[in-house]
Amino acid sequence: MLSLMNRETSLTALAAVLAFAATASYTPPQASAPALQLAASPFALIKDTSSASLPPLEIERTFEIERGETLDKALTRIGVPSEDVKAFLSDLKTMPKLEAGKELTLTYTEKPEAPQRLSTAAMTVRTAPDELLHLSLKEDGTAIAKTEHRALTNHRSVAVGTINHSLYMDATAAGLPARLIKPFVDLFAWDMDFTRDVHPGDTFKVMFEETQDFEGERVKSGKILAAEFYVKGGKRTAYLFDGEYYDEKGEGKKKLLLKTPLETYRISSGFNLQRKHPVLGYTRAHRGTDFAAPTGTPVKASGDGIVQRADRFGSFGNYIKIKHTGTYSTAYAHLHRFARGIRPGSRVKQGQIIAYVGSTGRSTGPHLHYEVHVKGKQVDAMRTKLPTSTLLAGRQKTQFRNLVAEAQTKWNKAFAAIQLASR
Repeated sequence: MLSLMNRETSLTALAAVLAFAATASYTPPQASAPALQLAASPFALIKDTSSASLPPLEIERTFEIERGETLDKALTRIGVPSEDVKAFLSDLKTMPKLEAGKELTLTYTEKPEAPQRLSTAAMTVRTAPDELLHLSLKEDGTAIAKTEHRALTNHRSVAVGTINHSLYMDATAAGLPARLIKPFVDLFAWDMDFTRDVHPGDTFKVMFEETQDFEGERVKSGKILAAEFYVKGGKRTAYLFDGEYYDEKGEGKKKLLLKTPLETYRISSGFNLQRKHPVLGYTRAHRGTDFAAPTGTPVKASGDGIVQRADRFGSFGNYIKIKHTGTYSTAYAHLHRFARGIRPGSRVKQGQIIAYVGSTGRSTGPHLHYEVHVKGKQVDAMRTKLPTSTLLAGRQKTQFRNLVAEAQTKWNKAFAAIQLASR
């Protein structure tokens, strides 16, 4: 075997040498040279079937819906031919409006004979918080539209945070819906002054109702179920139980009277029996609280009651007096004007707008002079402890404590998560 291989090798080498010598010594005329025959590539025997054997390439496009955009306009905007848009949406009875900012993903294949034209397509579109629209286009041009309903779920969500800038900014940043900021403030309107009592570093906790869609996004918010506010003056609490709010001891939050009859103001003069009068110049008891505020600022009734007076009253200018109970009355002076329907004998509800700040009577500028009368005698409205509406006891108080415990547990978990994230 070895000698045969050597012989073959020698013959091969000899042939190569003879061929080289022949080439070097003689070059035949090109016209008489036979045509060069290249051996066929073994791959040439394999038929090109790539386009026939491989399935059409599936393409996926994701895009964001623009404001006020309908589905047909969205598809046209991203480049789907109008003929295909029409075919794809042919099974729809009405064109759904889409939520701006939502991402939609279109999966499709193109026709081999006509690239850029849809062969098949599929898309799922959210047309409502609890509704999905499934669209599909088959190769034969048949389009199918199906609606799928997804249940919304109710949750008890929490928002916890610290005041750094303003209550509105910090509470919304913590996850409290903007529409619940005012109800949150109103919960403590009976026992704190948000204009003066809230400072940087104060902390708040809120538990509230929330409806979420199938993606876990908020669809709407409900009532505040529990709230705590830690301010320098102490802790303020409010828990919703059986339709009313109570503090953590089970005492009703709703007091007979609001802490103040204005939402925004500055106390320009407090209750002072030895005040020097700004107009008369001599010492004269100031048996009320003056709230400086722009002319036209709404004035609210401090509590439910019956209007006793609504007229011009000497140096008080335009004046309203409301009787709330046999013991408590309130008075409002220097008013610019009365609200519609306010007259002697009118019944008013706590928080109802009864008048507007002015500077009538003996006054140095627009402000509200406010008085609280107890058994006919003026008292300091900012310091007087007012009676609560209700007090929980027995079985109700036991159920109430369970609510307080649930809120505390949720808040503690939320605080722990915040601390972990800040590390």
